Amino acid sequence: MFKESIVNDLENKRDELKKEIDEINNRLINYRKGSLFAKNNYFYIKYYENGKVVSKYVGKNLSKADIDCINRELKNHKTLQKRNNEYIKELKEIEKLIRKYGGKV
Repeated sequence: MFKESIVNDLENKRDELKKEIDEINNRLINYRKGSLFAKNNYFYIKYYENGKVVSKYVGKNLSKADIDCINRELKNHKTLQKRNNEYIKELKEIEKLIRKYGGKV
């Protein structure tokens, strides 16, 4: 009976984490990833895609407000990605415990 209670609690936590991961992934789509850099007053965002570095053109002679907005967006993406990775790690640990106590993953 005690084991069943532990497994139920772990399964509930697992379901909550999966929902959080899905929500974060949906929010990540709306943010740009990478880092902003300038070359001869032309601004680019550099990031990795399929193991290669990609540079996307953003604009020329951007205002301070535009640069701050882009940097805020990039920072939000990085923060969400970090939180997502932590949740995924926690989810794996919970699934490991569920298997240990005889639940189904």
